[in-house]
Amino acid sequence: MRCRQILGMIVLLLSVFVAVNPNVVSARSAVLSLDIPLTPREQAARLSRLASPDVARKLYPSAVETAKPPRPLPYYQRDYRLAWINAPEHRTKLAEKIGEQGRARYAAEHGLTKLLGSRNRGIRQGPDSVYWNSRSGRLLVLESKGGTARLKTHYGLQQGTNQSTLQSAKNVLTTYSKSASRNMKVQAARVILAAKRGQLDTGVVRTPHVLGKPNAPELVRPPDSTDVAREARRAIREIEKSPEMRDIFREAKRNHLQDRLKYRATQGLTVIGFASALGLGWDAYQQSRAAWSMFDDPTLKGSVLPYMQTGMAFGRAAQATTLGVGSAAQREILKLSAKRGAGWVAGRAFLPVALGVEGLQLATAYHEYGLGRISQREFYRRSAGPAIMAVFTVGGSTVGGIIGFQAGGAGAIPGAMAGATIGAVAAIPIQFATDYMVGWYYREFDEQQRRVVNSAVETFYGIETHDQVVEH
Repeated sequence: MRCRQILGMIVLLLSVFVAVNPNVVSARSAVLSLDIPLTPREQAARLSRLASPDVARKLYPSAVETAKPPRPLPYYQRDYRLAWINAPEHRTKLAEKIGEQGRARYAAEHGLTKLLGSRNRGIRQGPDSVYWNSRSGRLLVLESKGGTARLKTHYGLQQGTNQSTLQSAKNVLTTYSKSASRNMKVQAARVILAAKRGQLDTGVVRTPHVLGKPNAPELVRPPDSTDVAREARRAIREIEKSPEMRDIFREAKRNHLQDRLKYRATQGLTVIGFASALGLGWDAYQQSRAAWSMFDDPTLKGSVLPYMQTGMAFGRAAQATTLGVGSAAQREILKLSAKRGAGWVAGRAFLPVALGVEGLQLATAYHEYGLGRISQREFYRRSAGPAIMAVFTVGGSTVGGIIGFQAGGAGAIPGAMAGATIGAVAAIPIQFATDYMVGWYYREFDEQQRRVVNSAVETFYGIETHDQVVEH
């Protein structure tokens, strides 16, 4: 019996060896064999009869062109169908997990910044989650529900309302203060502060499912924005009596103030963006007129300058479009999203478009100066815009990188990119202002220079200029 086992193992090893190395078969056996050569997949199928499928896949991996990677999901939601069917007694907890994951997906897809979730809480009580909405500048509390779970009622207040959220946050800092984590208490205090300032919203996200398989989460109704400032002020007076709670509220106030300042800065930046987009649109029109006149200039035939000027016109138009659409997305105008779609693409495209246009403007000015079409002063004037853009972009990138690095090493690069974009937007009004100031400063000199040129032309050719005809 043992000999048969050893013989079987030898046959198995020889079969695998021959399948992997078909060249070891003798020429005679190859000639006598009438078998058609096997493809890699056929070899894998035959080998799978002798060995496990895992070994076959390792020996004969699929070709690159036949491998199709799975399509990435916007947010992963676990399928609890098997557990739902096999463990009916756990369906309540499974529905809670489905609701929590659906709420997290909803927040991620809508660009909300998580401040408090299902982890780092210390207790189950309190608001389900707390988010910062950077587009509205308000604090958003989201209650999660999976399937057909009903909204609960605590202290006569229904879940999903500002009154219930305020009472829940108050309980965290009073009844459950000893068990709650530090982050839980800070976020509860921040909820009360936001309610005091009229900056609190409460919503309910429900995630439907079919036997444990979740569907897309949805907001049950518009978030509740009921004014509960009076109740919040009363709660702060009661809670801040202890030194620990005063420290908690100071941290919450500091965090909320920082986010509000960022929101105000973003709102001001979008206003600058709209105004700059209009200015860039007008400049695109002026650049197109200059390009048209260059094509009609016989002295520029065969020159690349008209085409460079045309590129400037199209570049300014693209710069105005990306800046305008990106600003509209930040302010949620025209139903554009700042995180996805056209608004996101425009926001990301603005910086490279702006840098490309400024580089083209510098090259065009240098080419015109080389042809003697503009003076040295005019060359410096046109070079000022690209120089300002470079200074603001590099400065914004440096500041953003430092802030991102302090927040976490991985945030240095995103912070630098965001800072560079902010610097580029802020540079545009400075460019327009500088160009206007230079023109205003030299306006009398330019007028006097034009009169001198007219007099020189009259003296040399013996003709009257247009200004002198008008004076007569």
